[in-house]
Amino acid sequence: MKAFFGLLRKLTTALLISILVVMVVVLVVKKGQVGYLQTLKNNLSYSLYDYISGHMEKKLPGKILSVKKTEEEEKEINTGCVEKEALKKAKSCTLLVGDVEKHGSGFVIDPGNYLVTNYHVIDHFSEGYANVYYNGQFHTLRIAGFSVEDDLAVIKLDVEVESCSWSDSQILELAENVHAVGWPNSPYGESTITKGIFSRYTTLENNSIQMIQTDTPINPGNSGGPLINKCGVVGINTSKTNWIDEQLPSEGIGYAITSGYAQGIVSALIRSDDGFPKVPTKTVAEVPETEPNTPTQPETNNYLDPNTYVAYNYDQVIFWETQKISDQAVLNSWKRAIDSEYVNEDKLENLLSNVSRSLEIAEILWDGYTNSKITYAQVLGLKQEYLLLNNEFMYLTNDLNTEGSINAYKNCVESWQDLEKEYEEDFSDQIEKCTEILD
Repeated sequence: MKAFFGLLRKLTTALLISILVVMVVVLVVKKGQVGYLQTLKNNLSYSLYDYISGHMEKKLPGKILSVKKTEEEEKEINTGCVEKEALKKAKSCTLLVGDVEKHGSGFVIDPGNYLVTNYHVIDHFSEGYANVYYNGQFHTLRIAGFSVEDDLAVIKLDVEVESCSWSDSQILELAENVHAVGWPNSPYGESTITKGIFSRYTTLENNSIQMIQTDTPINPGNSGGPLINKCGVVGINTSKTNWIDEQLPSEGIGYAITSGYAQGIVSALIRSDDGFPKVPTKTVAEVPETEPNTPTQPETNNYLDPNTYVAYNYDQVIFWETQKISDQAVLNSWKRAIDSEYVNEDKLENLLSNVSRSLEIAEILWDGYTNSKITYAQVLGLKQEYLLLNNEFMYLTNDLNTEGSINAYKNCVESWQDLEKEYEEDFSDQIEKCTEILD
């Protein structure tokens, strides 16, 4: 009887193996030899997968291509951290801080009602309330605390938002992947992600703040946003180095405040939040006397309506007046090239159209800021268009200046000389820059 049951067990085992062999062969036919074990692995438990793969390697020598995990996959399994998941979460918890005049980034921390950013991102909000963009609109929110010396600030949100997770910045490995999340240069559209590696820990000159040095691209607008590794926030993007000295530009040197240093400061700022707005000055401004537990409120609504008209802004008026004059000079210069033989007519026509529209935008923005005749939404759209036009203009100019640079230089000089007469101003510096065409 024992022999019978023993034979029955062997037959049963052989039958199961035969069925599994058939399954594998079908998968090989459908997906090819390289991928079939991975497909099987995704649908079976690890223990059964190991059992089957072991038998298959014995039964089909030379036909099985084992699927090995990469070093990065092994690390993710061991740490429980997945890079793609960390980045996806960072995109959700990183918010735009500022407005059309000046902006940066910030990220929400647990339990989802405080946002962390750099102090220099919010230092121009002179009333203690900062603009934060989420859920399709600007919200005017209370600055809950800041540290000028540490370049850190926290803003109290009016609703709970998905939060980022802190990660230990002290266990970063040399050349480990890190990513910067935020709005570099332009406050338009969704946030961007740039990638680099961890270079070293450091402190900047005359400063004791612990920093991460990375070659991750960090630009104006990234400030205050998170630096992410596969487990979460390891730093707060703060600055980059553009020049080592007057003659030597530098690349690939960016800095982020370490999460290990920032967490203690941020926690202290949140604990000391008394419900009153903190005015960004070198010392916290005194809060006017009020009844207990009745914080002052901003005069504006709880959000900045994109259809609100901008206020008169002296800096913007001067900037767009300068752009007007510059665009007019460029337009006049290239108009002189219409009858020249050295230019491509189609490219010249595109360039003239491009510069004409740029000049029109500069005039609209100058008038809008001068007379409060333009909305925030219109400003955003026009500035974006102006930026795109200027990028295209640079490409066209490079093409058209390849030949006939002497004629282009002459046109440039004469255009500025005409404007000197028209505006009765000295534009010798601009005339001097015309020599760049000859380089």
